Amino acid sequence: MRGTWITGVLSAIAGLALLPAPALAADPDAQADPGARATVLLEACTTGVFAACSVDAIGVWGPSAAVAPGMVTTFRVTVHNTGTADLTGVAVARTALPGCRHTIGALAAGDTVSYICFALAIHDVTERVTVTGRAVCPAVDCPTVSVASDPVTIRVVYPPDTAPVAAGRGGAPAGPTLAQTGPPVTATLWTGLVALACGVLVLSATRGAPPSRDSR
Repeated sequence: MRGTWITGVLSAIAGLALLPAPALAADPDAQADPGARATVLLEACTTGVFAACSVDAIGVWGPSAAVAPGMVTTFRVTVHNTGTADLTGVAVARTALPGCRHTIGALAAGDTVSYICFALAIHDVTERVTVTGRAVCPAVDCPTVSVASDPVTIRVVYPPDTAPVAAGRGGAPAGPTLAQTGPPVTATLWTGLVALACGVLVLSATRGAPPSRDSR
């Protein structure tokens, strides 16, 4: 009887040893390559003084701005390589702001590039930009990065004598329209176009540490 009991215990121990180990749940973060990382920050210049919106200006950049119709809005784009691998083919191409599309190229780990770009303010908009790139690695299929910025809102503020008004009876305007008050708005638009033409000829870019919140 004792021999049968010992045999049963040994069989149970052997069976437990042969049981497969429980499968561990896959960690999504562990699957992602830690080397390919980047951030992109889109900001609008909050001052109406065009010359004050330089790429390294302090206290004039924010997530929103109010501008007059037809004036040039200045944006600052900051791309930071936050990973451990150098990036190549870095570009800001996916955006509805054509003037803010820019090819950066190589961006070493820890480096930051900032540049300014311009757009004419025609109506209220909310925009963002997306940066893409590829890690530099010995493998053929290196990891890529694609990151979108937080949105920036531009609000167009019309002067009292040029603001669009609601339509009256029969669809006719109840007051002067934007087109009928042409001289002030046209002059503003031409001013914006001239400033934009001058501005797009100069692309300011800096490399260094990313801007802090206190520097905006």
